[in-house]
Amino acid sequence: MGKRAFIVTQSIKKLRKEDKELAQNGKDFRRLSDHRKIDLNNLEGDETDQLYYKEIPYTSGNPDQRPIITYSPKYAAYQKSIRDAQVERAKTMIQDGSTKKNRKKPNDLARFIDKPAATKNGEAADIHYYLDEEKILEESEYDGLYAVCTDLLDDEVGEILKVSEGRCR
Repeated sequence: MGKRAFIVTQSIKKLRKEDKELAQNGKDFRRLSDHRKIDLNNLEGDETDQLYYKEIPYTSGNPDQRPIITYSPKYAAYQKSIRDAQVERAKTMIQDGSTKKNRKKPNDLARFIDKPAATKNGEAADIHYYLDEEKILEESEYDGLYAVCTDLLDDEVGEILKVSEGRCR
């Protein structure tokens, strides 16, 4: 019986702290078109139209798995524009007083809204809704990043990403 291979998406947010930091670090990425090493912090002009990747060692599980982190400046700009629009709508919700309780969806605008329910001394306080800038900044750290994990250890990164991309169509 033949061996079955897999390519699955990997949540960067759910990686162990060390792996997450390694994935978010802009160093050691390679440009997919020619595999040249790139520091994402120094991208210029025509380089913003490329796809970049890096492979990270899989420290928290099976060594026969290969996590691949990709970065797309276009995808980062898209995610930022979506979040900016959501933040503006969240500001409007706060101004209008239309915040709702018990919102649970991951893309809900209310994820950017917080409310203190107690003072620093632990006393009950009036509830005032405010925009959670820390949450917005935290979310922006993942802009443009995408991860897949596979057991195809010898295959080209480009081929793995092509298969992964094709699953969504």
